[in-house]
Amino acid sequence: MTMDQTLTAYREAGPGEPASPLKIQIMLACYVSPNPQSIVVWSTWGSPAAKDIRNQLFDDGLIDEHERPTPRGNAWVEFLCATPLPVQSGWVRP
Repeated sequence: MTMDQTLTAYREAGPGEPASPLKIQIMLACYVSPNPQSIVVWSTWGSPAAKDIRNQLFDDGLIDEHERPTPRGNAWVEFLCATPLPVQSGWVRP
């Protein structure tokens, strides 16, 4: 799937629930490492909030039972990486 196709798919899916920084951190850890718990501080990874987020990521089809990203999870990370930085005119999205 190209980046344009990914962006189009997300736009067509409609607005979703905003992601917390912790949810993004956990998803990125799953994306970049075959052993994501080794790159996130254990007090964070093992917290009840992080466990809930991993369950949400699994339920939303973003990670599999081994905490590896699914194609949908890969698409979300690619979408996050394609997001431009805000511009100073009120710090808005370009």
